[in-house]
Amino acid sequence: MLIKKILLLLFVTTTTMSYGAEKASIEISLRKTQDSIIYIASPIKGITLGFTDTLYVTEGKKVKLQLEINDLSSVYLQHGEIFYNAIVEPGKNYSVCFDYGADPIVQISDSVQMLRNRVFRDKNFYQYEFVRDYKVAPLDTVGAKMRTNFDSLLTADKKQFEKVKMSQAMRMFIEQDLELYWMGAMSKVIRANFNDCSCNEKQMYDDYMKEWSKIYKDYPLTTQMVPSLYFTSYIEMASTFKSAANGKVLHFKTAQEYYDHLFNNVQLIKNQKIKQAFWAKTLFMAALNNKRFEKILKKYINEFLTTYPNEGFEASFIPFIKKIDDFHAKVNSNFNKNVSFIENGDSIKTLQELLVKFKGKPILVDFWFSTCGPCVSNFQRFGKDLEKFTVQNDITLLCVSIDKEQEQWHTAIKYYKIGGKHIKACQSLHEDIYKTHNVHIFPHYMLVGSDGKILINRLKDLSEHDNFYNQIYDALAKEE
Repeated sequence: MLIKKILLLLFVTTTTMSYGAEKASIEISLRKTQDSIIYIASPIKGITLGFTDTLYVTEGKKVKLQLEINDLSSVYLQHGEIFYNAIVEPGKNYSVCFDYGADPIVQISDSVQMLRNRVFRDKNFYQYEFVRDYKVAPLDTVGAKMRTNFDSLLTADKKQFEKVKMSQAMRMFIEQDLELYWMGAMSKVIRANFNDCSCNEKQMYDDYMKEWSKIYKDYPLTTQMVPSLYFTSYIEMASTFKSAANGKVLHFKTAQEYYDHLFNNVQLIKNQKIKQAFWAKTLFMAALNNKRFEKILKKYINEFLTTYPNEGFEASFIPFIKKIDDFHAKVNSNFNKNVSFIENGDSIKTLQELLVKFKGKPILVDFWFSTCGPCVSNFQRFGKDLEKFTVQNDITLLCVSIDKEQEQWHTAIKYYKIGGKHIKACQSLHEDIYKTHNVHIFPHYMLVGSDGKILINRLKDLSEHDNFYNQIYDALAKEE
């Protein structure tokens, strides 16, 4: 009964600071950079999903992003590797400059935003999740002591904003954002260590579970938390807590089991705004990371769009349905002419055994797998240029996949139009690649000389373009 009451508190507590629809704007500029592309994620009904828009900004010029929002909202901005989550209030105008001559790089006209940026600058939501040394602060073997440690960190962060002037809505959001961060970080520690209900350390498990339940009682969700980057994780961990409290360990054998569990939890949320936000955010991230193009996601996308028709979400979700359909349409299609497969690939146990087959020409080896986001992104953006480069320079392009399922591997080659010579590593070859050649981060690009000897074990990433190709030119020039 206690668990049900806590979860009820989590899902129904509401706080709304609504302004009514007003205009807001962000003036965006760049300094000391040649990269003009900025990716934008604007709120839809107050809910920010992923990057769906692009702005082109040149140094010395400014571009204004116009918004019309009802409540305090998030706007995601990404320039190169720099991500910024701007919290925008209705009726206010902001300027943001990605200044690569400044520290921090993101400079904001609003002093509250600058302070918030500084406070969160070095934080890592996953910092303590898999730490097993309980002497590392703020962890502790006693749950109550660990909670006290996390509370102290939360209080210290809140104090930094006490004397800063800001609206009531902004103050409430910043405080709750910090609460989600620190209490979410503690929840992650407990979930990672004690999600297994058969834990041998019974006293420690019981103690931790007691503190876990208190988190949701002390910090129930409110609608003001929706713009937080930690909003969805906080709800997902509540679901894990519910299962653990009921003596269940969450293990999913299929994608359908996982997605059924994830989206069935949506129906537990009583507050409609929180429900819509959690459903939209979780569904978008699931679709974005759906590298296996699971068909079950179509069901949930269509259900969401049917539940919230004509609210502006179609443009964000319909492309995912099209990608799923396009991927599965490739299953029975033919491979491109520039694709070939290594004969008797399952019998090749070591990388050297594989490389000797191509002796006499330099070899560019691309280690990848079909659900690796950076791998397929590089194929999509730079694959044709890579193929052209290898043909022009008489280099063998060898693509070594560590996929387990042949159909998934074959369909990915067709869908992403990956040319070259292909092999799916058997277990022995996979182990040799990992243990002997230290290939464990993907994609991994390796250059092999015409004599079969490895010239560069790990090249720069293909996305670095000139640096990547210059490494190859220099290494082959030395070989001659």
